[in-house]
Amino acid sequence: MLSTRFHTAVILSLIVLPCSLPRAFAGDETASVSGTITLDGAPLPGGRIIFHQDNDQFVGAKIKDGKYKLDRVPVGTHRVSVESKGLPARYSSEERSELRIDIPKGKNVADFDLRSK
Repeated sequence: MLSTRFHTAVILSLIVLPCSLPRAFAGDETASVSGTITLDGAPLPGGRIIFHQDNDQFVGAKIKDGKYKLDRVPVGTHRVSVESKGLPARYSSEERSELRIDIPKGKNVADFDLRSK
């Protein structure tokens, strides 16, 4: 009788315990980011914005009429590149871009005013 109760308790603890532990997965801490990208004060008509992470991964969005919106951006500091027709090359690659942003958890607004010269 004691053996049956013991086995039942062990089985239940093996089922319940993992379900009650906090889960920590890579990328759990995320945020949303939206904003406007301008070139010399005028909205960028189209293109892409890319938030680069240190682990060779990235998240990105299309730019339409200067606006962009990203969901599930990992919290932290990111290098940012912007790709668009007519945009200076210094913005378009991860290695060359000097754009950086720190993304805290929650909803964020990040505008970028780029310069042609």
